[in-house]
Amino acid sequence: MFRLGIDEAGRGSLIGPLVVAGVLISREGTERLKKLGIRDSKELTPSQREDLLTRILEGSAWHAVIMYPPTVIDLYNLNRLTFTAVRDLVMHASTKGFKIERIVVDMIGGARRKNKILALPSGAEVIMEVGADKRYVEVSAASILAKVTRDRVLQAYREEYGVEGSGYPSDRRTVDWIIKNKNRLPLEIIRTRWSTLRKYGLNLRRAGSNE
Repeated sequence: MFRLGIDEAGRGSLIGPLVVAGVLISREGTERLKKLGIRDSKELTPSQREDLLTRILEGSAWHAVIMYPPTVIDLYNLNRLTFTAVRDLVMHASTKGFKIERIVVDMIGGARRKNKILALPSGAEVIMEVGADKRYVEVSAASILAKVTRDRVLQAYREEYGVEGSGYPSDRRTVDWIIKNKNRLPLEIIRTRWSTLRKYGLNLRRAGSNE
């Protein structure tokens, strides 16, 4: 019997993609991961996440990542995008021939979204709750996969564009970098419709935008 955990990273960031990850682990595998100290990715350092990810991938039956770039995020509701990724991950995992007994997702969009997941042909118990990444090992594993994936994307941005900070609006280094480079920003990596930008008097437009 297998358990599918799904979580995201980068939901509220100014820079970079929304990353949604799914990890399928056997019941026995979740017990082994517990002993390794798998927990919510936000409680771990980048090096700890990288080390644990290797063990997670070795111990998983299946895993996948879906990423939405800022150019897509600017066009659609975040809950809608996240749910679409969750739905696709559940559908893909269900075709791999494993008996999935439980699907656990960190809360998105309330009961209506949960009912849509229940309607998918997985035959599994569906749990969707706030803080699932702290309570369920399979979600903690997905959280680490999502976060490491985003960490690597941000590192590539730092090397290519000189991006500073974590990419989140709460990080002053990121905000200062955007303000300092406002006339030569790589808009393909920035969520141009985020209200934080307007707060600092920035009105960024992509080429071809009618806004």
